[in-house]
Amino acid sequence: MSITKISPSVVDFDSALVVSPTLTIGDATAEDTKIVFDGNAQDYYIGLDDSADDLVIGLGSVVGGSPAIVIDENLNIGIGAASPTSYYSNTLHLYGSASAAIKISNSDTGSGNGDGVDLALDDSEEFRIIQRENAAMSFWTNATQAMTIDSSGRVLVNHSASVSQAGVAPTVQ
Repeated sequence: MSITKISPSVVDFDSALVVSPTLTIGDATAEDTKIVFDGNAQDYYIGLDDSADDLVIGLGSVVGGSPAIVIDENLNIGIGAASPTSYYSNTLHLYGSASAAIKISNSDTGSGNGDGVDLALDDSEEFRIIQRENAAMSFWTNATQAMTIDSSGRVLVNHSASVSQAGVAPTVQ
């Protein structure tokens, strides 16, 4: 493999003669290695935090300082969490200083704050499932729809739509 500097900002890695080209950063000793993206107002890095054996993407240029995403040696992923942990293996751990949320949206719902669905832990430790669209929420088990909360807020158990008997809609209290 040959490395050629084409300009101050472009480096060419010619791997035409190599079967499996590899770029290795580091020398297998105990050290933090990184790539720094030197921006005008903000720098970012991708690096190996050797003290924790974690791959880290973060703000600034110091590995481990201001981590945004961490992948640990067990493949747990932390977003905002420097040490992703759980009782389970293969964990996605979101951490926020006051609250944290997962937003799910698509091209039909839009992508703004008032669109899609949020799974959130707010600053009073209340867990919320928030359907922001005028649509139902369905809960399934064993590949069967077991419960629905329709867009009017009615809870339907073992039904996907309101079922009336003698003109009275079923209710759950």
